[in-house]
Amino acid sequence: MSLEGLTAEDILLMDGYQVGPDSVGPGFERLVVYRDGRVAVLDVSGWDRSWEDDGDGETAGAAAVTSPPAAAAAVTIMSVMAWPPFPALTELRSGQLPECALTRLGEVAAELAPLVAELDGDLGFIMVTDVATLGVDYRGTPAVATAAYGLDFGNRHGVEDDLTPEQRRGRELMRELRNVVVDYTGPLDKVQPERVDVSGADGCRTISDADEVAALLAEDDSSRAATVRALAPGTEGCSEAAGSSPVG
Repeated sequence: MSLEGLTAEDILLMDGYQVGPDSVGPGFERLVVYRDGRVAVLDVSGWDRSWEDDGDGETAGAAAVTSPPAAAAAVTIMSVMAWPPFPALTELRSGQLPECALTRLGEVAAELAPLVAELDGDLGFIMVTDVATLGVDYRGTPAVATAAYGLDFGNRHGVEDDLTPEQRRGRELMRELRNVVVDYTGPLDKVQPERVDVSGADGCRTISDADEVAALLAEDDSSRAATVRALAPGTEGCSEAAGSSPVG
C-alpha cells in the first residue's frame, strides 16, 4: 500500500505521544489515518492491543501484519514530571481502513468532542508513574484534539476509579479511536519513509533527500550517532515545525 501523494490536508486522525506539558494532541505520531482510509503506522508496539493486558496475559483483538514486524526501537516513556525524549522509530508501515471504519471514527469523535469541551480538556490524572501522556487529533467534523496522561495504562488496578464518569468516558473514547484503527486496518506493508527527523548533540533537523534518508536508515541502530525518526506523509518534521526549511 503506497503512501505517495499524501499531504497535511489529507490527514484525518493522528495518535501519538505528547511532546510537552502545554501541547494538545499528539507530537510524536504512532499512527496517522488519511481521509481516503490509508494508514501510516510508525510504532507497531501494542499493535496487537497488548496495552489492554489486564494482568493475566490476556489481550483483546489483533490486526493482521504481512510478517512479524521487527520490534520498534524503544521509546522512553515519560515520567510524571517530564515528557518523551526523541523516539527512535525508523520504520514506516502502511495499511488501509474500510469505509465503515472511517465512519466509526467519526462517530467516536462526535461523542468525544463535546466531552472534551465540557471538561475543558481535563481528562484526569491517574496515580501511576512512568507512563506516557498520549494525544489524539481528529480533523474531521467535529474536529477534536486532546491528550490524557496514562491513557494506555487503562483502568488496571482501578487507577481510573477516582476520575469522574465524564473523564473515564473521554478516555475510553480516546482509546476507541486507536482500537478502531488497530482492529480494522488490513495487512501492514513496510514502506520507505520519504523524510526523517535526525536528533543529536547539534539539535534536530528534517531530511528529505532520498539518498541521505536511505543511507541513514541502512545504518545499524547501535552505530548511529544520532536518533532517527521516520515521518509519515503530511506530518511536520522538527525543522518544519520550527518554521525553517527542511535540511536535505
